[in-house]
Amino acid sequence: MESGPLPEHGTAVGIPLWHMEREEVVRQIERAGYKCIIKAINNKILPRNLLGEVYRFRDCGGHKAYGADACGENGEYHTIAVGGPVFKRPLRYRTGQILDFGDHSVIDINVFLNICLAGKARKKLSIR
Repeated sequence: MESGPLPEHGTAVGIPLWHMEREEVVRQIERAGYKCIIKAINNKILPRNLLGEVYRFRDCGGHKAYGADACGENGEYHTIAVGGPVFKRPLRYRTGQILDFGDHSVIDINVFLNICLAGKARKKLSIR
């Protein structure tokens, strides 16, 4: 295991971050209150209809049946966190168009941020 200081953040990191079963990692993330949306998938491994869905511990077995790592460590899927203990409040989002790139697909996720500017303008951020 590699480790090293991150003085600019006042902490240290150990790589890999876990030494436990992948399913337990997902369980702990969910228990901690994080909400993650499936943003991208490898079409050769997982079905396209998972895009835009909240990833939950109960999904691990289904993903494993397809041959996917519970944490997506082999590029089976990618997520974006939209809520959890490090957020002041959950992000408001809406899923959009699915884009296909050969063996991979991604879903457009529009995140709505309230930014205090003159006139309290609302900004939309599209994450691709």
